Amino acid sequence: MQLHLPMRSRVVRTRTTFVEVCAGTCSTSAHLLGWTMQPSTWLGAKWRYRHHLETLARGYGLVGVPRCIAFDAGPIAEIAPQLMRSARARELAREMADDILGPLGEPVGRVAEAMSKGPDGAAFKARCLAMQGPPPVDPDERAALGAILIGASFGGKGLAERDGRWVMAAGAGRSPVSVRAVRSRARMSSVPIDSERRANARPRDLPPGVHPADCVVLLDPPYDRRTGYADDMPREVVRELAAEWLDAGAAVLLTEAEPVMGWHAEPLQGAQTASHFGIVEIVEHASA
Repeated sequence: MQLHLPMRSRVVRTRTTFVEVCAGTCSTSAHLLGWTMQPSTWLGAKWRYRHHLETLARGYGLVGVPRCIAFDAGPIAEIAPQLMRSARARELAREMADDILGPLGEPVGRVAEAMSKGPDGAAFKARCLAMQGPPPVDPDERAALGAILIGASFGGKGLAERDGRWVMAAGAGRSPVSVRAVRSRARMSSVPIDSERRANARPRDLPPGVHPADCVVLLDPPYDRRTGYADDMPREVVRELAAEWLDAGAAVLLTEAEPVMGWHAEPLQGAQTASHFGIVEIVEHASA
């Protein structure tokens, strides 16, 4: 495999587009577009590394408030971008959170966790589980429902799609989604973001008029040896995608638990430097 030298040894070109290939909740895009919190709770761990990832992207020539493009294989690709685009979607999520949380809506921390184990918690879980089913057709209603199911599932792959139904992958979690956080999101300004539900997006999947050489691409695949990696995105696919984006002219940031490409690698720095899985996260980066 050809070894691409790190950015600092090359002339830096101006880039105006940021692309998340495994977007999840579009945490880094949201940060670049001025959000002060990630669009959806509990899912989107790159939020804690947003400042480091932005510094790297700016070092590769990303300027101003970029055009942001998000690709993701699962239903989250429909949720986070719509929450960012639509104030109505965020308001619907707030109303939905108020309806299902009831007495659990205001307490936080250990108080909420204690309450969630009692009768109020049982009623909360029952209301969440009752929300599972075919997702709404209306994009705003769809995004609001997805955001609540993700938040209420309390953890990683909180939302799954099975036989045309949205279900909470592991059932309702031990702590409820915070109404306070949902209300804060509802007050945030809407921002433009392009999105498409697509697995393993490649340079040819960019919208018309967008050239890979104008892009900084963040590839944040499921980490090696984590649940579902072999089925969702084998490491050979990760290598292939990263190399294809780089060869097309993009600057590429690749996050993993250990080096994949042989590019310049460094620990991801943020509010936490290790995930709750005990994995030390790194970022590899290079440009054409």
